[in-house]
Amino acid sequence: MSTTQPNKEAALRLKHARSLTGFARTVFCKKHNMSSNTMAAWENGTTYFSEEAVKKISRYLQQDGIEVSPEWIMEGKGSEPFAVDMRGIHKTHFIRSSLADEEEFIWRTTTSYKEFYKDCLVLIMVDDTALPFYRPGDHIAGKIITLDQLLFIEEEPLIVELENGSLMLRYVEKTSKPGFYHLKSINQNTLMGAQIKNVKIKRAARINLTFRR
Repeated sequence: MSTTQPNKEAALRLKHARSLTGFARTVFCKKHNMSSNTMAAWENGTTYFSEEAVKKISRYLQQDGIEVSPEWIMEGKGSEPFAVDMRGIHKTHFIRSSLADEEEFIWRTTTSYKEFYKDCLVLIMVDDTALPFYRPGDHIAGKIITLDQLLFIEEEPLIVELENGSLMLRYVEKTSKPGFYHLKSINQNTLMGAQIKNVKIKRAARINLTFRR
């Protein structure tokens, strides 16, 4: 039995790369004959995954049109994952119509998500606070969780809505004052400020839908 501790940042990179395929975790695993429970443990950072496992997953991702190196997943080195079939489209004269169609598809999807899940939050990233996992323009959505669940989720970024109505993606840290939290951005070098201290959260959601244009 391995005693190697899981790498939380590598887990987030793995989850991000898999989400770019557009397949839910269960669908991705069934497609490639993998255990969904094992993949969930890897992506949530509760179980260590080896470099050999990542090499295999990288091949599966490539089959689904996502180019990513094992080094990026394990260590964050090299190019971020990208859709192979989209890399050349920006060089064609169809760029405007293609991007417009894609943007419409994303809006339709997020709108349908909000109609299906009435208790959800949808966020469009507009800054650098979530780099390298989420970029400006990314659409992120998730079902709202109860506020008492915040006490048990510290290793996963959440979509949070503050009492003033502002939405953001942050790690949530509990404080000694009941009902108040510290918020920490994924990108600690952000120009927006890496931490927001002692704030009240109106609503929060775990991410289960991501679209990148």
